[in-house]
Formats: sequence, C-alpha cells, structure tokens
Amino acid sequence: MNDSLSAGFARIDITPTEPHPGLQGFYNAHLRRAQRVLSPVCAHAVALGRGGDVTCLLIQTDLCEFWPFVFEAMRERAAKETGVAPGRIFINASHTHSAPDVNSDLPDLAAWREKELIPKVAQAAREAVEDLSPAAVFYQSVEIGRPGAYLNFVKHYKMAPVEKGDAWTNADLVDVGDNYGSRYIRDRAHWRFVAHEEEADHEMQLIRLARAEKPDILLFNFAAHAQITSGAKKTDLSADFPGAVIARLERAHPDLRVAFLQGCAGNVNPSTRLEQEGIPGLTSGKEKDVDAYAAVLAAHILPLLEEGAMTPSGTNTVDVRVKTVKAARDHSLDGMVEAALPIQARFLREGTSTELLRICWEKGFNSPYHALAAIKKSRQPATGEFELSAVRIGDAAILAAPFELFNTTGVRMREKSPFALTMVNGFSGGYHDYLPTSNTYPNSYEANEMEFVFGTDLVVEEAWLAMLREMR
Repeated sequence: MNDSLSAGFARIDITPTEPHPGLQGFYNAHLRRAQRVLSPVCAHAVALGRGGDVTCLLIQTDLCEFWPFVFEAMRERAAKETGVAPGRIFINASHTHSAPDVNSDLPDLAAWREKELIPKVAQAAREAVEDLSPAAVFYQSVEIGRPGAYLNFVKHYKMAPVEKGDAWTNADLVDVGDNYGSRYIRDRAHWRFVAHEEEADHEMQLIRLARAEKPDILLFNFAAHAQITSGAKKTDLSADFPGAVIARLERAHPDLRVAFLQGCAGNVNPSTRLEQEGIPGLTSGKEKDVDAYAAVLAAHILPLLEEGAMTPSGTNTVDVRVKTVKAARDHSLDGMVEAALPIQARFLREGTSTELLRICWEKGFNSPYHALAAIKKSRQPATGEFELSAVRIGDAAILAAPFELFNTTGVRMREKSPFALTMVNGFSGGYHDYLPTSNTYPNSYEANEMEFVFGTDLVVEEAWLAMLREMR
C-alpha cells in the first residue's frame, strides 16, 4: 500500500441476543421493553489513515446516547484490539430513541453492554483497520426538502393568546421549549401555536471516500431527532431513520457502504406533516412512517452518487485534533430539589400521567423531566470537563462534541469554518446532555436539562475554530 489516503469500513450487528431489552430515549427502560425488532442496531466503523498507518477511527453506533463510562469502555477495548491510540478513536451515537438502553444497570442490559456491545464495537474497529484501501475524497452538501416541505423543524414553539386572534404582538407571545407537558401546549382553549423559535438547518453534508478495489464509503450528516418509530410507548427496537436511509442507499448501490453522523439535533425534530411529499404524518406511530421519511431523504442523496456529482477534494490530507475543555456546570435548579424528590419517585415507578403533570405544575415544574433534572444537577460538581474533536478529511472537516448540540451551533460553525465542507456532529465521545445556544428560552426543556451553564456553546465554538485553523 502506498502513502495515499486510505480508508476502511466494517459493520457489526449489536442488537441484543436476549429478547425484550429495555429501550432508551424516554427514561424508564423497565417500563418500555422491546416487543419486536423493526430494524437491527449496528456499529459502523470507518478507519482513516495514510497508506497502512491508521490516523483515526470513526465509529458510529445506532444508540440513543452513551454516558462517559460506556464510551471509555468501548474506546479502550477498540484501542486494545487495533493498536490505535484511544485519543484517535471517536465514537458517536445516532440518537435513535428505540435502541437498547446502553447506560442502564438493569441486569440484562448491563450483561448485553459488557458481553456483546463492547466486544462487537471493538470487532468493527478491528475489521475496519483490516479493510484499509487507497481512497479519494469527494464532498457535497444538499438542502433537504423545500419551503413548506422541509424534513426537520426547530421544536421550540411560540404561542399567542387565543383571545388576541391575529392581533397579537411579540409582547403577547410565550416561548414553549417542547416541555412534553407544557400547560400552554395542552391548554388549546387559551393558547395557539403561531411560530417556531428559529428556522431549522435543512442542509445535509456528505463525504464520499471512493476506493478502486473495494466498496466506496459514504458519510452523511443531518440534524433531526431519530424518534419517528418511538413515541411515548412504542415498543419497536429500531435504528430509526438513519438505519432506514442506509438500507435504501445500499440496496440502490450494493458497492457502497454508508454511515450516519447525527447533526445538531438537540432542538430539531423530524417534520411530522409533509403532505406535499406524500407523507401524511411521520410521527403518527405507523411502522412504515420511518421508511417514508427515509425514502425522501434517500431521494435527495441518490443523485449525488452519480459519477461527477460530488466535488473532488483538492487534497487527501488526514489530520486530527482533540481538546479537553473545562467549564462551569449549571446549578440554577438547586432550590427546587426538595419539591422534585416525590415527583421523581412516582415517575420512575409509574411513568408520566395527567395527574403527575398536574402535580408538576403545582410545584413549579414544566414536566417530570424538569423535576428529575433538578435532582441530577444538584449532585454534580461546580465545574466539569469534556472532550472536543476535529477530524480533517481532505477539504472537509468533521467536528464532534459529547452534547445534544443546538441548530444554531451547526449553522455558525459551517459559516466560520475555513474548510469547504464542515460536518458538526453531536452525541460523540460520551454524553453531557443538551448544549443550548445562549439565546435559547431559559425555561425550555433542554435548558432545564443542560449540564453546563449558558455560554458554554460559545466556548465550544471557539475551541473548534482554533482546531480547524491549526489543521488548515
């Protein structure tokens, strides 16, 4: 093998062999056991290097999110089996809300994590390294959907008093941060939806690693919560739309291997009403909704797989930067802990209910999740650390952070980046909850859940920009 850029790919099914695992995405894995496998969940590994030397490993997992202890265990095992330094192994989650709960201490899930998941992720890493082959880099971005029929939207609502009719002003509006039980959303007699907080980022970024002797590798990045097949009580284990898009692309191109990198989806949901595209209600709970959504996404990607449709990179450079950042943690809810404890006990025992929501509102909480967040955040230290990463692949770059990043972060980083194409990837390298942007409504669901204080998003952006400039 010569000194050109090289890339390798491998995929391993990580679906638990034991039936009915508890599912992640809405707490309470013991109350939401999988009844069937709608689609398997996998680990997808991409090795990047120069000639036969591995520069880094990108591993995408069809999981909701994984806490730092899970990430470290996966990374250490992969490093041991491949010889790649742990700091050059990047592992992310697609954020499907229908994956086994990887963080759970339930005996069956803990056994799956230790005996199946961690070894299989390492196996995928090893096989990707063994698959290394010379590759050329191509990249492209595409807008997904069109006005009135975009496939994602910012889930923060603005609502106006019904009695104001169309004569409302900005002073009349309330911001509703998708609080899952907000009194405004439920009180339709007095409040109505009039706008979203901001426009969603509708761009998808793609990087193609074209290999002469082996299947090409495609990485695609898009911002939308992977929760079409979940709902509050759905019991299908599923890779959700990322898995369905991958399946469609690989059926159309058997010589292609595809992996998904979740974008800044912290405040972005998949569109739920797209009649213009022939999709009558994507999150209505029908099992084929995810396939309909994936069909529209794949239809935007397929033309870019034709010869000459993507931009060739002017360089095949591969480079990596990693930075550990220290920041202040959020303790703004510490005064609400005593009121939150009985709500937490009931929620973990029974799940949510109309009666529990009423109790939450009486105690000053938007939802049970708000109460759980108050308890969790009160127990964390004053400051904390997290790891950011940046990977250069020719004229393209991939940025990654262990947060549910917000829409604006992705847009701003693309605008500021010195690279021709920049993917911004959340849920990578562990999980430290939401990272709202500084202008987000402070009483939103995500702001109440966030681990670090407002303004940390700007610290992250500054660190990323420094890494990008060094690589450029």
